[in-house]
Amino acid sequence: MVHLDIFLYKENNSLDDKIDRWILPAEKRYALLEFKSRKREQEFLLSRAIMRKLLLEKYDKSVSLEFKKSSYGKPFLEGHEDINFNWSHSHGLFAFAVSQSHSVGVDIEYKMANKSYKKIAEKHFSKKEFDYIVSQKSQIDEMREFQRLWSLKEAYFKAADQGFSSENIKIYFDLKNYSIDHLPQRDPSSFFNFTWEKAMVSVCVNNDKESEVSSRIYEVDFEHLNWKSNLLELNLDFKHFSKMN
Repeated sequence: MVHLDIFLYKENNSLDDKIDRWILPAEKRYALLEFKSRKREQEFLLSRAIMRKLLLEKYDKSVSLEFKKSSYGKPFLEGHEDINFNWSHSHGLFAFAVSQSHSVGVDIEYKMANKSYKKIAEKHFSKKEFDYIVSQKSQIDEMREFQRLWSLKEAYFKAADQGFSSENIKIYFDLKNYSIDHLPQRDPSSFFNFTWEKAMVSVCVNNDKESEVSSRIYEVDFEHLNWKSNLLELNLDFKHFSKMN
């Protein structure tokens, strides 16, 4: 059994003066130089502050540890191979995923109309996925399924620690049967997604032994680090979403 924790957070501007102790000086310097937008700078810092506080207070990891990045930008803690984590943020909404056994990827995409979705899908998705999108009953449904697939692919490549590239055309998400085909063979990764606060949240975990994967979803109160229970109805079991044909 693979256990996975998912944490969701909605930005609160009143926290601006409360995150300093959870940010390393090097991260502040990087954010100041890298981002022209104050909002993007704050999202960069806040995502690291929340992740660091989670690792310290829920998983008993040291708050002083620096986040390292793989060649594809996936964060990890050097010397702590027992903890796998990932995060994503969009328009003030944050999603974090943690596993103590398997590599995990998470993506959150704020729901926005994209008039170019068909061109993007035709270029970056497999033909089966494109056909699935255009088979929907309305344009709204098409855009929803496009966003679902895009978000799932982001989460998949983050879990696999690979770049989102031309290879993604070989990854086929079968949303009707909840399976993944990685041509020329099937892929044992497990995945699911759901809607939260007008955003699509997707999670993918590398599951080479095709074990059952259980998940717990929390909404985070950063200031007190409480685990609210109002999302318990979203608790999902990956085994219902990872059946392979």
